[in-house]
Amino acid sequence: MFFPNNLKYILISVCIAAVSLTLRAQTPDLPYPTDTIQDTIVYRYAAPKSIGIYRISKIFNVSQQDILRWNPQLKNRGPQLDEILLIPAGIVVSQDQQTAQDQQTVQDQQATIVTPPASPVVIPKKIAPAPKIEPVAVHDTLPVRPVQSEPEHIFYQPDSEPVITDTTTVYRLAVLLPLDSRATNRDEYNDRFYDFYTGLLTAVYQAQKAGMHLDIHTYDVPRTGNHLTNVLNDPWLLTAHAIIGPAYTNQVNKTLAWNSNHAKWILIPFTSHVAGIEDDPYVLQFNPTPDRKARVLADTIEQHKDSLHLIYVQADRRPAQEVKCLLAELNERNIPIDTVPLKALMNDSADYAASDSLTNLIILHTDNYANASVILPRVKQLAIRHRVRLLAQDAWTQQEDVQVLQPVYAYFFRSPDNLSPRTQDYYTIHNRYFATDGKTYTPAIAYPRFDLLGYDLTAYLLSVLPELYSKDNPLEADADVNFILSEPFTQGIQSNIRFRQTETDGTQGGWINEHIQVAY
Repeated sequence: MFFPNNLKYILISVCIAAVSLTLRAQTPDLPYPTDTIQDTIVYRYAAPKSIGIYRISKIFNVSQQDILRWNPQLKNRGPQLDEILLIPAGIVVSQDQQTAQDQQTVQDQQATIVTPPASPVVIPKKIAPAPKIEPVAVHDTLPVRPVQSEPEHIFYQPDSEPVITDTTTVYRLAVLLPLDSRATNRDEYNDRFYDFYTGLLTAVYQAQKAGMHLDIHTYDVPRTGNHLTNVLNDPWLLTAHAIIGPAYTNQVNKTLAWNSNHAKWILIPFTSHVAGIEDDPYVLQFNPTPDRKARVLADTIEQHKDSLHLIYVQADRRPAQEVKCLLAELNERNIPIDTVPLKALMNDSADYAASDSLTNLIILHTDNYANASVILPRVKQLAIRHRVRLLAQDAWTQQEDVQVLQPVYAYFFRSPDNLSPRTQDYYTIHNRYFATDGKTYTPAIAYPRFDLLGYDLTAYLLSVLPELYSKDNPLEADADVNFILSEPFTQGIQSNIRFRQTETDGTQGGWINEHIQVAY
């Protein structure tokens, strides 16, 4: 799979740069002749053989849109050998003009912060009113095929001008993801964010085709540094209707602290540890919490307790959080569990704890497959002598050594129905834009597919936004929000979604996905 050198510079017609930079007068420092045209310094660049717009944009550190603006002949083809291209280097302005521009910029930012546009927002009971937002008419377009001269780069051009009127509702969506791909050591853990983003864009494409007008700002928010602080200080974020991300737990907690003063709908796609969700009724957490998964698993185990004998394999280290929650839940229900040390299992001497008349359900201390894979050969040896099943994580079930142990697991993902029209339509669109081999897109992780996660969550969010911001809803605010977010159950291509609102001491908080099922 090919990744651009820096996904911060991905250009899509609905994806706008996180920070708007104004070109200032500057002394060109690249070895190319320059000229001044329409008060702008431009390079005159003779295109070498087989170069694309993306590569030129990296050489001159300008956007591809700027290159196309100065060279409109490139909209339908790539640069020709020795073709002279005009590349903007900076706008020529006088000192007085620059001072006036700077003063106007400060005034505009202050006006945005102090007086955000107004429009009704659905407010659940027992919380302070959210800032008012009035959707404005801005330019949004539909993506089409990538430029053929640079097929590896995600670059869209509009195929039509949308009709925007004074009554058109344009929904503003902020995306906060670690999309910077300059890291030298790439791995599937980081590449999943890129996958997620491609699915998100596919959902955006379909929503626009269906007539929804969107203004999307995508922010590159790496794990370290002050990028998130800069994003949260961007005045545009105050006008957003919803936010997707960020990815990491510490960033989520910081964003929720910011949101306590702004009340934006925030969809958290990745982490299950969201501190403060009980106090913020505008947060949607997709990953269920460990205690909720534990309760669902305990329900199933309790239903089959007469045919099960539970064995917990205890290691020197503390059990994973999900395992710890499950053990506590089983203990509270007085369901007996035998404990054997990991050393005994690894020495093939754990038979004393196994039952000959019941099915032995093995519970490991870890939720990490890399750690579990070292233990599984010994579990299979025990299964030769006794009836054994394994309590597993959903992500493990694609592994052959787990499948032979008839795993019991909780899941909120499922394998897509590849024969359904909806799934086929998704693959057709997604492969059209993002497949590098011209046939199929290969995700970094086979299961769950994070491109499908990005699609399912974005499609869900875009479907509820018009209802959350409806001006003509006759229902009471709290009942309305509960119905919109909780009913009916939403089944994506891969994800099961049903948000339930948290409540602590009578105070309603954020929403957590609770549609968890158990495979037994």
